[in-house]
Amino acid sequence: MTTVSIAKSAPARIAKGKLGVYFAWGAFSKRDGQTFTDSHGDQIPDDEMIAGALSLAKSAQLGHEHDGTITGSVPLVMPMTEDVQAALELTSPHAGLVVGFTPTAEVAKSIDESLAAGEPWQMSIEGLALAETVAKSAAPGDVAKAEHKRTLRNLTINKIDLVRAAAHGAGTAIAIAKRADVAKAGMKCPDCGAAMAENATTCPDCKLAVKPVAKRAPALTDATNGHQHLIDDAECPDGFTSWERAPGAEYGHSHPWVRAADGSLTVGESDGHTHAISTGDATMADDITKSLQADLAKARATLGAVLALPAEQLTYAKRLDEAGVIAYLAKSAT
Repeated sequence: MTTVSIAKSAPARIAKGKLGVYFAWGAFSKRDGQTFTDSHGDQIPDDEMIAGALSLAKSAQLGHEHDGTITGSVPLVMPMTEDVQAALELTSPHAGLVVGFTPTAEVAKSIDESLAAGEPWQMSIEGLALAETVAKSAAPGDVAKAEHKRTLRNLTINKIDLVRAAAHGAGTAIAIAKRADVAKAGMKCPDCGAAMAENATTCPDCKLAVKPVAKRAPALTDATNGHQHLIDDAECPDGFTSWERAPGAEYGHSHPWVRAADGSLTVGESDGHTHAISTGDATMADDITKSLQADLAKARATLGAVLALPAEQLTYAKRLDEAGVIAYLAKSAT
């Protein structure tokens, strides 16, 4: 299993409560009584929602459109798994994570206007998980017959975001689609969402050409504020970088990224900054060996810096994990 950054959206039916608190489903393990598989092929089991709820309760941060800003708090978090519902004598066709959030006045006004107009919102969890690859297709009861590719374990939710139209949940307006030379059966345009006829070469609405996306090596961002991020699924049209923490920062963060029609990547803003794609050996090279060489060089440099520490500092550094060592080395001599 590998650790991955996650940004999963669930179509949310937001209810406005008293004292400026809004309630919604933050993530699903089941919808309409069926196992929920999102459009990336990921499932979050019922029992993993407990760990997710605990971590979100500690951070309690509400964001907006994954733009890096904090637009409120999440004071109420409850894992509504099937066993919890049964114990509390509750009945619902859904299972997962329920959140109560208090947005800023400006965001609250926007939510109220959207609710009055019947416009949908989504809640998007942001954090880390261990991805357990599965070698099977979806079970007959899986939502929308989405292919089950990974099961997410050890769920950590660092923040929950309000999004109008996300690309990570079943039934969303924006479709995630791998590009091919011609459209496949049931494919939707990745830009405008229009249905495309099988074997079509362009979108019937926006005329976007169906172009192949070559398999590439992982990409690294450049180093900004003493840190850089990994883009580990460079085949997708959009996604999120790895979760990293700048030296001296209290919290970590990831960045959204999107792919332009020409295949180039743009990294979005988060935590008050953005990154360019590295132009060094770990850029979007076709040869994955270059990325592995860059990782090895980084590890060697870290080991050399640790061994060069004075004896008492070396003893302290040996007790730290990898992230702790990197943060320690980034501190000044004082």
